[in-house]
Amino acid sequence: MINLLFIYLAYILAIVSLLSLWMIKFRIFGYITITTSLVFALLSGVLNLTGLLVICVIGILIYLSFYFKDKKGVSLFFFIISAVILFLNYMHFFPGFNNICIIKNAQISQDAIAFSLYLNYSSIIPTYFLLLFSSEIGILESSNKLLLVIKSGIFYGLLASFILILISYLFDFIRFDFKLTQYTLVFIFVNLIFTCLPEEIFWRGFIQSRLEKYFNSIIAIIITSFAFAFIHIAFAGTRFALLAFIASLLYMVPHTLRPER
Repeated sequence: MINLLFIYLAYILAIVSLLSLWMIKFRIFGYITITTSLVFALLSGVLNLTGLLVICVIGILIYLSFYFKDKKGVSLFFFIISAVILFLNYMHFFPGFNNICIIKNAQISQDAIAFSLYLNYSSIIPTYFLLLFSSEIGILESSNKLLLVIKSGIFYGLLASFILILISYLFDFIRFDFKLTQYTLVFIFVNLIFTCLPEEIFWRGFIQSRLEKYFNSIIAIIITSFAFAFIHIAFAGTRFALLAFIASLLYMVPHTLRPER
């Protein structure tokens, strides 16, 4: 029972820490909660000493890539190393993490592919460091900015969803079979926090933003989109990679056109 409580606290505090970084006033509070989260993760077995070492290495590399931002050669070196290590970590290459599985081999339609859902502690902690050392923090300092972010997020989200659903139908990746299941709300929340948020912060907030230091925005977008598409070939072939490329371009729009740029 105590171990289960530690697991809950490890995840809840990690999420709170990550979200606190968008509000400058709560950053010190976030430092406390992320440290406490790591302690509970170690005590519960979600994280072991090897995983803690991986997190420390990732944090140091990210810090160095931003610390030397005025020295392009050194910054580029640490950026490349950080990007590779982060990518391998997001692909669960490194040991030391015991991510909790909350849904195992669920199938919501007769012809649907079974899926499992994990609470990837190994993804959310490195994402915290990406935001912590990034200069793109503080967008929610005022209610006006918060409202603008919500409005633009809804608009671009609906636009991207419409385009991607249409293309997915044309490629025969999906068919209409709408239903609400016992997994729906859990899937949306977990996918948003543990998959979409780390993925977008990594690809758009880190990869594209750093490439823009060396290339113009268009070239940075194309390079990032090709890289994003290339890794999807292994999952479902070239047509799926093409869908990923188009998705990446759409995901770039709100990042590139955000008001503070």
